[in-house]
Amino acid sequence: MCSNTEIEDGAMLMEALDKFDLTGSLCKKCGNENKPQIVLRKKDAYCKSCFLTSVKHKFRACLGKSKKMKPGDKVLVAFSGSSNSVAMLHLIQSGLQETSHKRLMFHPTIVYIDEYSALNLSEEESKTIKEDIQRTWGLYEYPKHIVPLHLSIEEEETVNAFLTKGTSTDKTKFINMFTSLPENTSKIDMLNKLRSNLLAQIARLLGCNKIFTAETANDLAVKLITNVSLGRGAQLPYDVGFSDDRYAEVKVIRPMRDLSKKELVFYNVFHDLIPAHVPSLLTKAEPHSSIHRLTESFLTDLQDGFPSTLSTVFRVADKLTTNPEDKIICPLCQAPVDTDKVPSSSLSATQFSRIVSHAGPSKLDASSLEATCNLGSEQCCNGGGDQSCRNKASEPSLQNLLCYGCNLIVRNADVAKFPNEVKRSLQEASQRFQMRKEIEHFLL
Repeated sequence: MCSNTEIEDGAMLMEALDKFDLTGSLCKKCGNENKPQIVLRKKDAYCKSCFLTSVKHKFRACLGKSKKMKPGDKVLVAFSGSSNSVAMLHLIQSGLQETSHKRLMFHPTIVYIDEYSALNLSEEESKTIKEDIQRTWGLYEYPKHIVPLHLSIEEEETVNAFLTKGTSTDKTKFINMFTSLPENTSKIDMLNKLRSNLLAQIARLLGCNKIFTAETANDLAVKLITNVSLGRGAQLPYDVGFSDDRYAEVKVIRPMRDLSKKELVFYNVFHDLIPAHVPSLLTKAEPHSSIHRLTESFLTDLQDGFPSTLSTVFRVADKLTTNPEDKIICPLCQAPVDTDKVPSSSLSATQFSRIVSHAGPSKLDASSLEATCNLGSEQCCNGGGDQSCRNKASEPSLQNLLCYGCNLIVRNADVAKFPNEVKRSLQEASQRFQMRKEIEHFLL
């Protein structure tokens, strides 16, 4: 606790910065008579030339200091049409066209994931979005692919057939699975995981060993707080770090993580780059519609008055590491399962609270509580008293297979509507889990 008792209420709190006046100011970088055209962090003014040089340096330094990029790497560039991805494509092209020894030496391939099946858009609306995407990336002479999101639940042979022959598939199974999720939070979380898995699958099929995503410092700060709220704290090093190594043959790289969203917007303005208008589940959504939207609204509103908010939250990600243990991999998010049976853990406390809340004072007794409080139990949260819960419990034991965050996604979903491919992957994971349990006592 704080031992300073002389502080008056609110006297020592940080005050919000007022709007910066550019009148008579000089560029913070060069200090010459060039008139500043942009203010960052509400106090640092830059001229156009120094600002563009700073953005390019941050992008190249983020790639160079990690030493993960090698000459000849094949990179899958995840393009979404947003300001972030438009600026990333331009920075990549600028780096590849450099004549100095610092020229980038990898081979990019651009992929756009069409999410119209998850957004309930018509074929005409999807066609309009694709035309806008093709207009946006038309200036770049790199291989390009547009892949629908509903292929994320298909077998690898189906995805390969689409990439090579353009063979289309029915999206009904995907829509049935996605609409079975009752909450926007679960839908957004599921969509993010399916998109990441599909990108990794496409990268393997196209022979790419790296994936570039255009997540900025703002995006990663929001994702950090959101992950903690969703119970994905153990996955933070994967989701907000510079490199995501959860996939065996592909690494996800975030080269834009040192740049803010404001910097990229002005970068596009100075280069006359126009992003595509692509709707999402967060488009025009109310702040309380999902945890993702609420977290974003809270942090951005706080950032308006206190410019160091997002950067402070984001820098926490640089200090997070993961313990490379031999754990079971979640078949949905491909991260290590974090539902180990640990006494007095937050997970056991959460499950205890859920059991007590569902049972109520009339049905709660010591014997039933002792039988259902085991984290390894396959009973549902209310002790199996509900018929719908018993139907879900008849599916593969999701609690043992999925991580805590993915368990929250499917907890209220109708698992019977999941496609056979997804349930088969869960069944295979269940068999591996049971085999591991049977032989673990014989291993030295």
